[in-house]
Amino acid sequence: MTVKKKKQTLPIDVESEKNFQRFLDNLPYPSVIHTDGKYVYANKAAAKLFKVKSPKTLIGKDALAVIHKDFKKVSRERIKEIYANGFSPERENLVVDSNGKAIIVKIAGTLIIYKGQSSILSTLQNINDQRNFEDQLKASEQQYRQLVENVNEGIVKFNNKEIITYVNKRFCEIVGYSAKELLGIVGHHLLITTNEAKETVRQAISARLKGESSKYEIQMLTKSKKLIWVSINGNPIFDEDGNYDGSMGIMRDISYSKKGQLALEQSERRFRSLFENARDLIQSVSPEGKFLFVNEAWLRCLGYNRADLENLTIMEVIHPDSMEHWKIKFEQVLQGRSVDNVQATFIKKNGERVEVQGSATLHRTEDGQIMTQGIFTDVTRDRIAELNLKKSEERFRTLVEKMNEGIIMVDNNEVIEYVNRRFCEIVGFKSSELVGQLGPEILVHDIVSKDRIKNIVEFRKDGFSSKYEVRYKRKSGEWIDVSVNGTPLYNEAGKVRGSMGIVTDITEARAAEEALLESEEKYRMLVEKMNEGVLQFNGDGIIEYVNVRFCEILGYPKWELLGQNRIDVLSVDPDSMKEIKKTIRSRKNGESFKYELRHQRKNGDWIWISINETPLRNDNGKTIGSMGIVTDITESKLNAEALFSSEERYRTLNNAAFDAIVISDHSGKIISWNRGAENIFGYAQNDILGRDLTTIMPKHYKKKHEEGFYRFVKTKDPVYLGKVLELEGVRKNGEIFPIEINLTSWETSSGLFFSGIIRDITERKRIEQDRVQINERLEERVKKRTQELQKANTEIRSLLREMHHRVKNNLQIVSSLLNMQAASVTDEYVINAFRESQDRIQTMAFIHESLYLNESMSEISVKKYLVPLVKDRIKANSDLVSRIQLTTNFLDINFKIDTMLPIGLLLNELVTNSLKHAFPKKREGKITVSIEKNAKNSLCLKYSDDGVGYPMDTTADSGGSLGLILIESFAMQLDGELKRKAKKGTHYEIVFEPT
Repeated sequence: MTVKKKKQTLPIDVESEKNFQRFLDNLPYPSVIHTDGKYVYANKAAAKLFKVKSPKTLIGKDALAVIHKDFKKVSRERIKEIYANGFSPERENLVVDSNGKAIIVKIAGTLIIYKGQSSILSTLQNINDQRNFEDQLKASEQQYRQLVENVNEGIVKFNNKEIITYVNKRFCEIVGYSAKELLGIVGHHLLITTNEAKETVRQAISARLKGESSKYEIQMLTKSKKLIWVSINGNPIFDEDGNYDGSMGIMRDISYSKKGQLALEQSERRFRSLFENARDLIQSVSPEGKFLFVNEAWLRCLGYNRADLENLTIMEVIHPDSMEHWKIKFEQVLQGRSVDNVQATFIKKNGERVEVQGSATLHRTEDGQIMTQGIFTDVTRDRIAELNLKKSEERFRTLVEKMNEGIIMVDNNEVIEYVNRRFCEIVGFKSSELVGQLGPEILVHDIVSKDRIKNIVEFRKDGFSSKYEVRYKRKSGEWIDVSVNGTPLYNEAGKVRGSMGIVTDITEARAAEEALLESEEKYRMLVEKMNEGVLQFNGDGIIEYVNVRFCEILGYPKWELLGQNRIDVLSVDPDSMKEIKKTIRSRKNGESFKYELRHQRKNGDWIWISINETPLRNDNGKTIGSMGIVTDITESKLNAEALFSSEERYRTLNNAAFDAIVISDHSGKIISWNRGAENIFGYAQNDILGRDLTTIMPKHYKKKHEEGFYRFVKTKDPVYLGKVLELEGVRKNGEIFPIEINLTSWETSSGLFFSGIIRDITERKRIEQDRVQINERLEERVKKRTQELQKANTEIRSLLREMHHRVKNNLQIVSSLLNMQAASVTDEYVINAFRESQDRIQTMAFIHESLYLNESMSEISVKKYLVPLVKDRIKANSDLVSRIQLTTNFLDINFKIDTMLPIGLLLNELVTNSLKHAFPKKREGKITVSIEKNAKNSLCLKYSDDGVGYPMDTTADSGGSLGLILIESFAMQLDGELKRKAKKGTHYEIVFEPT
């Protein structure tokens, strides 16, 4: 078995490269070369990093002398790795300068041949500033979070679609929802319910979209369905490009203040007519052609005023060219048809033509008047644009045929639709031999080119342009290299239907490029392994070389960059483009320079890069181009911007807060004082900064404050931190007033800090005191009024009882008179009529007796009244009482007298009829009475007996019976539906709604 030896990595020989020494001297990053562990070369940047007088100071020193003691061991291992593998990738390390100060760097190494010996080229990047940015950002973010979570105002953040992305604890307390219930929803959909509040929020959102802050008061609905008043300070938030990215609102509950106001603000509603605000031309015309109505847009477009319409007809507005078409459409509308796509030419008052397009319908008013209604759009500009488009296409065809580049147009299947003269010259085919053919089959025979075109076709179908190089085979069999700039073509529906390619013959340029690449192979090996991007371009800005790292930084493959102008292919923002143009003069003068650009990667991401540009000269010393060393500094930039953004958010919130926000250092000196503090305490910021916190405290608090302050600094025991306390403060004018304060602390590398969020609660205390006094007065008035009402109620109940008692007595007198009258007659029929009248009067008297004996003066219990009533009717017939079985089933409900009286009289008649007619010859029987609820929640009175019954066709009208007449009359008084069932005996059902 043969063991395969590992291939040895050979060092890169840089001896023959003329530009190598100049390249290292101008490299922006510290670079050193050490041979056998001793420095043999260092550039100016290295001397600056290690704080020595000149690069010569480092020559001859031990390479590990500048390495921090904690990293010497790992550095030895990396040196071994470079000699074994030829290079070491970029890693973090710790070095020390001549003053002994530690510096964090990124270091990479490459094995080279320098002055005939194997040596190591190391490049270093100082990342101390980047780490400092990160530490400052963390401290700023911690301070911001402490403030936001403990501030006495609610804080809410929205994205650019008004969706809630953050709420603090106080906001959740105000609205009653948890953060989980609020995040991810459109805030004003859940919390804003009144029309006035919705309009106010809409205006605030509109202002934020314009970059304007807003302050307003609205009503908000809490989770418990309670409307509260809040005051909101809204501030827009912008992204790094200055685009609107959302907003932040600072909210305070002002319900107390609002309840203390004597009047509410009134809002006016304005309604604007749809027609008057429409941009389209709207008109109503009578069948005779007279104008009945036109909107403002119609008048503005045609130049008329409303006075002109009195003597104007539609025929005077229609241009003669459109008259025939208009008459046909007008007649169709008068026939009742809705006509769409009406195209016509109107005449303005000044004689100009207006091209319109729209629809018309027939309308009939309530008084029978007929009119046509038309809505038209001014399409004059569109018609002019169509004519201009035709002229443009003619000029385009002439230009394309005379171009020096080849033009080819294909459909989505790569079938050739058009080629110009120059394209035919490039490929050696005639136009007739190409049009209608598959382009890749007739022109592309190289496998690599076919695969490249296949991928680009899929890319183009998604609407992306592309620039690429392929090999064509001419009709003569000769191979040529071409550059193709492809652009998608769209149909009227906006979908890709094919593409157009601008083709350039680059055969000679490609040959020259290959020769150049071959001559620079060794130099490229070194540059390709660099951790910085390298970009080289000629005096016209045409890119001649990029290394792998440059392609990684900007996300482009090499073939898309080489041969292109750097400005055309590499996108930068406008400010960076100005920076590039500034460098052109310096480059022509042969000067080196360094600058930073904001670049767009191929995938659309924006990054920051640093470029150290050095001019390239020919043997005669003339500047022939430039080489740039490119470093991705996005992370450092983002850290710096994040720090600025965090501090800016803190400043915005700090100044926008209603409350005082006061920050002190570990010694108790005030270091931050916002506008809220200025308003509350009366001290300007310049007057208070640097003074002790006790300046704003009454004398009787100062000793306790000092004791608690020094106790916390010593023991870190947070007795009052994180709690809301009610204390007292003192203004600049000496006034002592009540405050509410929330204390917090945090610690950074700079030391211990304290913050206090202070609210002036003078107004709240006053309102609370006023409310207590008002409540006491109201309780006294309620107590007095209750006594008065109880006395009046007692008197009214007495009067009602007396009234019902007297009505009952009067009815008893009438019953006695009827009884006396009955005793004076001998006719049995008349006697029975008197007795039936007595029964009805007794039924009514029984109701009034129940009312004055009842606790309630307005309602009577169904069970307590109807059961005794029915039983009493049966007992009155002593000869039947032992033979009749009574069953009752009444709901335990109460009726008012207006319902109970007809029900009682109705049952009186039904029972009386049964007793008189249903059970002849002393027959036994059963009577059932009930009141139940039906499916529709109405009530149903059911009455039945199992007697002999009577014919179904007998009615009050046909029978002549007074009882049947009264039964139907009482059912009508209940607004009920009376039904008689066809069963054995007598069965009635009455469905009614009680009053």
